[in-house]
Amino acid sequence: MLVLACSIMDVQAILVLISQLYGKSFGDSLNKAIEDGNLVSVNSDWRELLPHPDGRVEYEFWTNSNDECGPKCDSQIQFVKNFKGAAQIIEKKGYTQFTPHYITWYCPEAFLLSKQCKSQCINHGRYCAPDPEQDFSKGYDGKDVVLQNLVKSACLKLLMKVGSLGCGGIM
Repeated sequence: MLVLACSIMDVQAILVLISQLYGKSFGDSLNKAIEDGNLVSVNSDWRELLPHPDGRVEYEFWTNSNDECGPKCDSQIQFVKNFKGAAQIIEKKGYTQFTPHYITWYCPEAFLLSKQCKSQCINHGRYCAPDPEQDFSKGYDGKDVVLQNLVKSACLKLLMKVGSLGCGGIM
């Protein structure tokens, strides 16, 4: 059983999930209850709906290590802060399996030799991220962001393999 208890701070991300699973009218009624100042708790039993070959809930988180992208990143950072403690508990107890994904794009072939592709990409333009400062003449480059994402991903895989996942899966 998954229990979602949300405050107004978490409602945006959670209502998207709920509305997709239960329908818009149910999501709207939850939204109204929260707007009216009520604490909303939703209990969902998904055991028969989702595959569970090993008894764990599998979840994914799409992000990148460049957290300077405005309101969307601010919201994501707040979600991670709020969810980290719960994620640690459920991961350590073996209830979940977490998989992070880092958002990248590729550089079109026509631009592979450009300054932008060379500073934002690795592996001949296959994996790219934006310049964190949006200034190619100072600070870190997008390729530094991609490399940081690779380091985090490799560390998480190693920690999961040896069974000492101290971060609860949230990076």
